[in-house]
Parts: sequence; C-alpha cells; structure tokens
Amino acid sequence: MPVTYTINIAVDDHGNFTYSTATQHALRDDSIYWTCGNGPFAVHLGARTPFHEVVIHGTKAEGTPLAAGKIRSEAERGTYKYAVAVARVDDKGQVLGVHIDACPELIVETPRP
Repeated sequence: MPVTYTINIAVDDHGNFTYSTATQHALRDDSIYWTCGNGPFAVHLGARTPFHEVVIHGTKAEGTPLAAGKIRSEAERGTYKYAVAVARVDDKGQVLGVHIDACPELIVETPRP
C-alpha cells in the first residue's frame, strides 16, 4: 500500500535551509508532499526524476502540503538529488530574499513485496 510523506522546508534569516527530512526514503507509487512557511517555493528534480514532473511548485503555507509528487511505478531504484528555491516573504507579501539549496535527496528503494 502506497505511503505519503511530508517534507517541511524552512529558511532562516541568513538563508540556511532546514528540512524535516533531508534524505527521504520511499518506494514506487509513494507520494511526497513539500511544505514551506517562508514563501513561494519550487522543488527542481532535474532530467532524472522519479516523478512525472521535473519542477513542483508550492505557495506559502503553515503546515499545509501544497507541492506534491507521486513516484512513478516504473521509477528506477536509486538516489535522486533535488534543488529547492524559496522566496522568503513578510506578512505584506514583500520579498525579503530568494534562497536556493541543492542538498536534499530522495532514495527510491526496492518495491514492497
């Protein structure tokens, strides 16, 4: 049975990223949700992606997963690096800064028996 995982992204005032899970292990047909309370964000997976999408977008949200991808049933087993871009905005919608990080990864493992 497929599982849904949520990865929370945060960026501090100095542009340092933190992830609730920086290395997410998942299986084919699982879903990954990303959320970020700092502002609009994008997850870029590059040409080699386990999802149907290469770029997944989300908007500022507190605890609400707004960017999601389902791992393809034919996705290759392996490690997929991805990049995250976040625009930090204040309560008035003013952009305080745009930050990019390329450290997180998704590991697609052997399918469930």
